[in-house]
Amino acid sequence: MDKVTSKTMDAYVEFVSLEDAMRAVERHRANVVAGRFSRLGDRPIEVEVTSQANLMKDLFPIARGVFWNGVTPEIMPFNPNCPWDNFKGFISEEEMIMLVKHVEVPHRVRGHSFVLPPTILCFLSCFFSHSVLDGPSPHV
Repeated sequence: MDKVTSKTMDAYVEFVSLEDAMRAVERHRANVVAGRFSRLGDRPIEVEVTSQANLMKDLFPIARGVFWNGVTPEIMPFNPNCPWDNFKGFISEEEMIMLVKHVEVPHRVRGHSFVLPPTILCFLSCFFSHSVLDGPSPHV
């Protein structure tokens, strides 16, 4: 999802095994050859296998100076010659401000009485991908 416009561009699906992911991709390709295009809502989609590292790069686009080893971030050494490439954080100042606003005024978010509190939702959207996983999982 684009953080500025909130428009979705990519969707990731996690599979238990690489074989399951490959079967899904092959099924999609077979459907395309047969003239039955896969869709998400009204939109035609493209399907490919990717890694968790690519997922993390898409989830945290402003994180510079980070090498993703699966879901584990490895902060690169400080480089005084390229200050724009040094690590400054995973989320933007704007995202932190919105998290604080949700804490200060939680009742302004619609539907908060029957779902998780907005503070928790905002926190989860920023940090959920840093959970500990039992190993690498392929993504489509």
